[in-house]
Amino acid sequence: MVVSRASLPAWQRRLLASGSVALDVAHTGGVGDWVEADLVVDEPALAYWLGVLLEREVANGSGLQDFRMLREALFRCGRSHVAGGSFRRRDVEVLNRLALGPVLPAWMDASGAVVLPVAVVDQALAHIAREGISLFTGPMRARVRECTAEDCGLLFVDASRPGRRRWCSMARCGNVAKTRAYRGRERAVIGGGVSR
Repeated sequence: MVVSRASLPAWQRRLLASGSVALDVAHTGGVGDWVEADLVVDEPALAYWLGVLLEREVANGSGLQDFRMLREALFRCGRSHVAGGSFRRRDVEVLNRLALGPVLPAWMDASGAVVLPVAVVDQALAHIAREGISLFTGPMRARVRECTAEDCGLLFVDASRPGRRRWCSMARCGNVAKTRAYRGRERAVIGGGVSR
């Protein structure tokens, strides 16, 4: 059964709205600021979350250790990239090794519709590793950003036309930042004795 991202609680949808499956994987917890919020704690959870991320059914199977290495590598590569640094050799090796895995299949039926057969964990991990490589080496590399909200720090791909997006989500982080700025201006006006 495929679980739609739309059916997830708002806090989970926010984590998985970076614009890149590779960055979404980095936000599933277990690393950085999200060490305690690990969504992928065992192999059934791995199959579930891979299915959510890839929007297709993924069969239960082994691969939790490879997933954790991939997630950490994507997280560190993303952080290094937005900080203007270079990637760690070990992280690049993890991405390259997993990218060699089997292709995630998609077929076409006689009516021209896409058929997504049940995937296995190795296929899903290989697909995500390849997407990470494409993200960090391709044209969208310059659009990988870190949310500027004080209490966020999620990574995202800025797909906006001008390429000046600052927040992972205008609905949450952008709105909070604009509300804080407005209240700060109001306090300054009131505190400064300026009348309207």
